[in-house]
Amino acid sequence: MYFLQFVLDIFYFTNLYVSLQSPIPKFCKNCKYFLEDDPWFGTGKAFGKCKLFQEVVKTDTNFLVTGEKTIQKPQYNYCSVARNNKLMCGKEGKFYKRKHNPEEDP
Repeated sequence: MYFLQFVLDIFYFTNLYVSLQSPIPKFCKNCKYFLEDDPWFGTGKAFGKCKLFQEVVKTDTNFLVTGEKTIQKPQYNYCSVARNNKLMCGKEGKFYKRKHNPEEDP
């Protein structure tokens, strides 16, 4: 009986140690740079974009209407693009920063 308890205790502590050593998955939806897609489209997090990797796009489409010569708008890459590009985050999520979630704090 004691032997069985001893084996179960070792098994429990081994699993606890392994779970503490395993890395937390770096999901984009939990990153502070994650930008959820417009809810109007109903796609939610599936087509989320990364605020870390952006390009400034200049457009002159409204010049004859509004008189504005240039409108600069940031354009973000999709998270799926950033995670599949080694120069960006890559599969390992090298620029990942977990966003603070007060609901998870004790």
